Amino acid sequence: VGDYIRVYQLVGMHIITELATNFTAYQFFNEKQAIAHYMQLALDAYFRKNLYATVESLQINEDDLPSAFTESVLQAANSKQNITQMTKAREAKVVEFTTARQVAMAQANVTIAKAYGQRDR
Repeated sequence: VGDYIRVYQLVGMHIITELATNFTAYQFFNEKQAIAHYMQLALDAYFRKNLYATVESLQINEDDLPSAFTESVLQAANSKQNITQMTKAREAKVVEFTTARQVAMAQANVTIAKAYGQRDR
């Protein structure tokens, strides 16, 4: 009676192993949920057709990515965040300096208008 469980495990591991070769380590790091959904659909299709069973969900709990890769991806994400922060800071300064220039121009026009007004008295 319990032999079918072992068959399900072996078939499932085989299909998942084959499907895993379609993805890069970077994809596993960033798109784990989408990959799990893809694998669930493939498993479900096979199990329905050949084993008369369904696979309703699949979750990737562990992945064995090289530590150097993981560190590299985290460093890249950190660098990207720093770039975004600096870009936003630069954009804020552009707005600040543009506003200051406009205020200075307006003050200069007021000063010129006052000078003309005093001259014509």
